[in-house]
Amino acid sequence: MRVMRKLSYIGICLLSLWFMASSARASSYEKGLEAFELGEYSKAYKALSKAEKKAKAKDDKAKIVALMAASALKSGKAGKAKKLFAKALKLDPDVELESIVAKDKKVKKMFASAQENSGGGEGDEADSDGEKKNKKGSNKSVSGITY
Repeated sequence: MRVMRKLSYIGICLLSLWFMASSARASSYEKGLEAFELGEYSKAYKALSKAEKKAKAKDDKAKIVALMAASALKSGKAGKAKKLFAKALKLDPDVELESIVAKDKKVKKMFASAQENSGGGEGDEADSDGEKKNKKGSNKSVSGITY
């Protein structure tokens, strides 16, 4: 009986260590995403900041920075969020918001605004002269006057 108790105790300890090790292996990005989903935006920002430093590909960095921007916005730091969205779009003009983030109207609106300001707004295309065309197909100058 004593041997069985000891073996079961050892088994429980090993199982606990395995669970702790597997949770420690979760990437900073996954931790940040999970924290964001739980509404822990400052915790999400910190984890994502670590993930950004580890990321090598520009598109990965852009995805992480966009989520950092959403976390900053949800934490009440709109100025920081605006800068981070601009950074994400500079890294990858085609970056998209994570589905959990895209559900938030405030985040979606600021991201769309950042896209427009970066020249990547939907419906705007450059013509052969390098000027942008709006959705209706007319050119617009740098001053924003449509003609």
